[in-house]
Amino acid sequence: MLALIALTFAVIFGSGGVRWMSVLDVVDYGFVTPAGIVGLFGYAFSKPIGSPRFWQRWALIQPLWDLTYAFVFEPMGWASQLPDSEPESRIEWLVGQAIGFALVAPIYLALFRYGHRSHRLWKRRATGA
Repeated sequence: MLALIALTFAVIFGSGGVRWMSVLDVVDYGFVTPAGIVGLFGYAFSKPIGSPRFWQRWALIQPLWDLTYAFVFEPMGWASQLPDSEPESRIEWLVGQAIGFALVAPIYLALFRYGHRSHRLWKRRATGA
């Protein structure tokens, strides 16, 4: 399912359908975000998807990617700060990022708990019960 979502995004963005998207946007919206949503689904509905080792690693990768994407690659991020940008816009951007991360923090917690704390779920899958 994840591969189908990623392929759909690759076809749409590769065909020039969305010109403002960059390769990093395709990686983010086509792979990273859907993988996190799949993990959230597995945790919320107690469905074993993939392996616990994958989700243990993904619980670290997802927030690191989001932080890197927001603070390094975004137009208002550190890599693209223009000398003439207004200080107020930087503050507004930081406040917006803080609110956004507060809203997705439960997803990070769910991914962590899915990989590290759902032992009964993974054991049930291994025994076939």
